[in-house]
Amino acid sequence: MIIVSTGEFREKQRAYLDKVDQGTQLLIKRRNGKAYKITPITDNDVVISNPSPSNDEYFSIPENIEELKKSILEAEQGKVIRLKHGDIKKILGL
Repeated sequence: MIIVSTGEFREKQRAYLDKVDQGTQLLIKRRNGKAYKITPITDNDVVISNPSPSNDEYFSIPENIEELKKSILEAEQGKVIRLKHGDIKKILGL
């Protein structure tokens, strides 16, 4: 295990990250006493990014994103039913 200050990590970031990639544990220690463990992300880790500019939680759910992608593909393939405003009212019973 290697323990370094934030300043030393900044100066030699590439070298320390290379060591982490080789299996060395790295702790970065701050002056305030807090410390951070640096570990590489593996294939088993899930990284979810939210594509919504408003950060809407709906878009953080992978199943919702897949459903949207599927729907967009269907629309691009013409697998849609086009409705007029009046048709929508009839369907909804309004």
